[in-house]
Amino acid sequence: MAALSLLLTLLAGGVAALALCSALVVRFKSPQPRPRHDSENYSLCIDEKHERQRLGSLWDEARVDLSVIVPAYNEEERLPVLLNDIREYVAHRRESGSLSYELIIMDDGSKDRTSEVALEFARMHGICELRVVKHVVNRGKGGAVTQGVLSATGRHILFCDADGATRFSDIDALLARMGDGPVIAIGSRNNQALSGTVVERSHLRAFLQWGFHTYVTLLGVRGVRDTQCGFKLFSRQAARMVFPNMHVERFIFDIEILLLARYQHIAVAEVPVNWHEVAGSKMSIVRDSIQMALDLLAVRLNYLLGSWVIKNAVARSAAGLRVHNAAAPASGLARQYSSKSYPDHLLVGMPALSPTMTQGNVGQWQKSVGDKIEPGDVLVEIETDKAQMDFEFQEEGYLAKILAPTGTKDLKIDSPVAIIVENEADVAAFADFSLDQAGTPASPAAASQSAPAESAREAATPVASAQPSTNAAEGDRIFASPLAKTLAREKGIDLAQVSGSGPRGRIVKSDIEGFVATKAAAPSAAASAPAPAPAPARAAEAASAPAAAAKKAAAPAPAASAGFTDIPVTNMRKVIASRLTEAKSTIPHYYLTQNIKMDNVNKLRQSLNTAANGAYKLSVNDFVIKAAASALRDVPEVNSSWQGEFIRQHHHADIAVAAATPAGLITPIVKTCDAKGLRAISSDVRDLVARARANKLKPEEFQGGSFTISNLGMYGITSFSAIINPPHAAILSVGSTEPQLVVDPTAEKGFKSVDVMSVQLSADHRVVDGATGAQFLKAFKGYLENPLTLLL
Repeated sequence: MAALSLLLTLLAGGVAALALCSALVVRFKSPQPRPRHDSENYSLCIDEKHERQRLGSLWDEARVDLSVIVPAYNEEERLPVLLNDIREYVAHRRESGSLSYELIIMDDGSKDRTSEVALEFARMHGICELRVVKHVVNRGKGGAVTQGVLSATGRHILFCDADGATRFSDIDALLARMGDGPVIAIGSRNNQALSGTVVERSHLRAFLQWGFHTYVTLLGVRGVRDTQCGFKLFSRQAARMVFPNMHVERFIFDIEILLLARYQHIAVAEVPVNWHEVAGSKMSIVRDSIQMALDLLAVRLNYLLGSWVIKNAVARSAAGLRVHNAAAPASGLARQYSSKSYPDHLLVGMPALSPTMTQGNVGQWQKSVGDKIEPGDVLVEIETDKAQMDFEFQEEGYLAKILAPTGTKDLKIDSPVAIIVENEADVAAFADFSLDQAGTPASPAAASQSAPAESAREAATPVASAQPSTNAAEGDRIFASPLAKTLAREKGIDLAQVSGSGPRGRIVKSDIEGFVATKAAAPSAAASAPAPAPAPARAAEAASAPAAAAKKAAAPAPAASAGFTDIPVTNMRKVIASRLTEAKSTIPHYYLTQNIKMDNVNKLRQSLNTAANGAYKLSVNDFVIKAAASALRDVPEVNSSWQGEFIRQHHHADIAVAAATPAGLITPIVKTCDAKGLRAISSDVRDLVARARANKLKPEEFQGGSFTISNLGMYGITSFSAIINPPHAAILSVGSTEPQLVVDPTAEKGFKSVDVMSVQLSADHRVVDGATGAQFLKAFKGYLENPLTLLL
């Protein structure tokens, strides 16, 4: 007993000590925003000749496409590099279309000429979109970013570090992950092995980042590999939900952003970026690391203990729809969506997985009802207008209901596809949930006021009868459970003739059974009545979109005597048909053919593969890609694209390699082939083609490029004409290698057999003249007939 008493005393003492330490950390170490000076509500810009201009507001309507926030403290040397990078990106974007933007430099109490350098750069290059906000004293990176975002007017808002460590053009990859509703896309320096992006980091920095990530994970911030990358993009709605709640003004503010996103169920996408370490960091490794550790503990405790309260009440995310009660704990989910008292749940919508996607098809579900979902798990395969891709869900929970089964076609973005709950015990409550009950949540007051009336209506609802429902007037929507709809379809019953006994007059299974019994009791009346016509389609109803799409998904039945089968056209096939028809009808094609002796390539390839001893295996196509890249470097006019008002000449050979997949043709892109060796090209091609056939490509891996190669030689095709892949200026079609007899005076018989490959260049005459195309083929032939030059 004495030992047990001692143990309990020690345990109680430990708990008390922990509580005391937590209270002390919250009381004395909690980061607090500093008061703002009046002058910080204004900015300087070259348009106004350094006159003060009042800042905009995050709560106003968006006025530009993109706001770029750059926090800067004593950055007069490094800032011009970033500004030039941004200027080149904007010029590039405006060449292919319009882009409105604003660039806000948050001078965080700098003691050097940071503000002057920024304004001088803007004046030199005529950048009237640049504004400078000067803090009287240094507030910290988080404080500078927060104030910048709160004054942003962009539809999308990016903050990026002033050192330019991340290539600014990588914002395109982040923008591709933006959808409707609140979304945050963050640059990641930890996915380079999968993405092919470049990262250059010192060993010390890599070790510290590993330790910090472990500490962050232990404190409950999971699902994000790189929390501190200074390259984060916010939809305007996500920014409105996050930054008014921010408390931290120092380095740890990135963690608070992710915590606020998690508490409010904002979708967070982690996107690989190109990054390199830049000298001149203002961060003290030892001092700031200790401060960050204390700040992180304080932030976590403040939210756990309720000292900090989230102000936002409603969140609408790209991953789903959820309504929050601001007075409830941060872990609370949504209240019910219908008159039935369902547990709190998340309504998951069809995601936008590519910039041009407006609708998608539902592929194979990777999770079943009842399965636990972790952040980053693949929920379902989605067929977009470009390819079939995985939909990775970024929240924890359990799959309670699948609303759009495998095979559902043409589902619009944000249409409901699934229900997610936080507690496993709540899964069973959604067994009979249908889209009829997935309406937009009303306000709590409206819901409470309507409850008595709703109960009265339910009590007064008559049982099923053969009389038409009063709610089934022509053009009105009929509410019925999935089981009732299935039963009605099987028995040929028009739902408009059935009265519903469920909530709000919803038709349920017992109503259908009662209707059948009534018809059976009056056979004469039933016999004289005309056969019920099918209910009219109501595809315009947003909540019934998946059900309507599921009907549309069914393949037309083959005619019994026609001798043919109608095959539904996939989204990818529609895109292929549209793009190739447009390309063939609008691009002035011409064709050049060349025969190339491949004996030297075959010999060199065999020698290299033998020397590799299984480490790699080069194919003829690898030599073709490398030779094409080298020829594009020699004849850059071919490495171009038609842009309507101008011709864009690309600096690198990004070669799209046509690959056949079960779903159709796709062209994954091998980046910077001109700077890679044969082994790297071979590895990239194998990886990209394998993932293309498994529908695992990311949008940035098959969109863009500067030149295309289509190789059908492995099928025995000797020569063919390919259609140009716009906006590329040319495509090279490659045939098989065949033995041919050629005259050779040195041979005993006066001739010899050589291996010859036929290639054909399809070129856009608006961009590439015939002589230029011939120069390209000459250079290409030279590299393949003298393949040792490819190794130089």
